[in-house]
Amino acid sequence: MFTRHTRYFNFGMYQKKDAVDIMGDWNENNKKIDAALQSLKGTTSGVKNEMATVQTEITTMTEENVTLKNDITLSQGKLLAVMPALNVLTQVASGAEAKAAKAVVDIDNSKELVTAAQEAVKIANDANSANAGKITSLQERIAALETA
Repeated sequence: MFTRHTRYFNFGMYQKKDAVDIMGDWNENNKKIDAALQSLKGTTSGVKNEMATVQTEITTMTEENVTLKNDITLSQGKLLAVMPALNVLTQVASGAEAKAAKAVVDIDNSKELVTAAQEAVKIANDANSANAGKITSLQERIAALETA
């Protein structure tokens, strides 16, 4: 019989002073091996099932990656296709901005011209009013001379 045993499965380990019973010791160790293997039997099918599930997931992810790569390639193609139009629109927008800025300056200048014209009209109106008084006075004097 064994006086020492392995740490995990408790298999017999001979020492010099142990009595050797080859058939009994052999059978005892084989029973332990058989029991250990039997306890693992169900777990390997679970691992196989899990491996199959993981493989299916990997396949699905690979297919999704291919789809995403295709989508990215299509998007890049579409982007490249619209880039010339986008460049034209950018140039048109820049031109429109320049024209709008010039229009603002022109409007500001026009406001100044309108203000100057309004002032000129006021001066002319004031002058007309002053001249109207003088004309009325001259008309009265002419009428007075004609009646005299």
